[in-house]
Amino acid sequence: MRHLFTSVFGAACTALVSTPLSAQSDDLGVIRYQVYSSTAEILMRVADEHFCADHGLECEPVFVPSSSQGLQAVLGESLDVAYLGTDFGVRAASNGSGVKIISGASDRLNLQLVKRSEVDWPTAEAGYPEMMKDFAGKTVGVSGRGASTEIAFGMLMRDAGVELDDVTIIGVGGPATALGALRASQVDAVMLFQPLPAICDFSDVCETSIDLTKDDRPEVVKQFDGAATTIWAAASALEERQEAYKAYNAALNDAAAWLTDPANEEAAVEMANGYIELNMDNAAEIVRDGVLEQIANTNTVLEGEGVAAFVELLNEREMLGDEDVNPDNLIWEHAPTTAK
Repeated sequence: MRHLFTSVFGAACTALVSTPLSAQSDDLGVIRYQVYSSTAEILMRVADEHFCADHGLECEPVFVPSSSQGLQAVLGESLDVAYLGTDFGVRAASNGSGVKIISGASDRLNLQLVKRSEVDWPTAEAGYPEMMKDFAGKTVGVSGRGASTEIAFGMLMRDAGVELDDVTIIGVGGPATALGALRASQVDAVMLFQPLPAICDFSDVCETSIDLTKDDRPEVVKQFDGAATTIWAAASALEERQEAYKAYNAALNDAAAWLTDPANEEAAVEMANGYIELNMDNAAEIVRDGVLEQIANTNTVLEGEGVAAFVELLNEREMLGDEDVNPDNLIWEHAPTTAK
């Protein structure tokens, strides 16, 4: 689920979003994919720059700054694929949105819990889960109420046996506004995503407490591995343009192979610095950290058990609608999965 970047969502972006589905190239047509000037989108950027044309596609980035807007754009046929936290997509599907997962993107939950450095954290050295006791009585920021970030934080607290009622949770938006909230002491900690953790690494404002992308992440989040962040499309579009979406998946798979080749690391970092503009010290290093983390977390092959784990969690939390959200119905039949 996103950012501290200078991005203009103006006339040019509006024109992109309103491009009709009939706007196609000479072959399989245009695939308009969601971007929001983040290191997380590097997979789609690489597919666009290096592989879409090879598979008969013209790929077109469209700035859509949130999961909810991305989903709305897909359903409104002004965007062909959206990059969503899988829990968000599952909830949307359970409410009858008619969307399916076409590809994996991030293998592990790409979220981090950062804390304000000047706040006293007496059990920090004890590590997880003991350290979660420190968050009782604190104010914790998330990207938005009910978002993937809040669900993840709540899961960590419950797993540690700490009552969520003892925590004040507020929405702080993306990294730019989250950093502002930390600096202004409006929050004591934030559950968010890159580049906020990388920014904390280069500042004295905050520090990373838990990184859900790392090998030492809490066991409770490992059930979602292989399906943490995924790429979604409208089921109706998948029926109408099956060959185009199959070609896009092939481009994504090629992009994943390219990204995870160490020989392309510097080119990937350079690409990200070309579309991300950070107005702060150490900007290049912050972008680099975010790109390298995302490369290590890139995986287009879906793990069905990871999707099932999201369904089970959301069902337990009574956050699902009335539609059947069996993982077999959520995953497009041509999506790359471990079962194929």
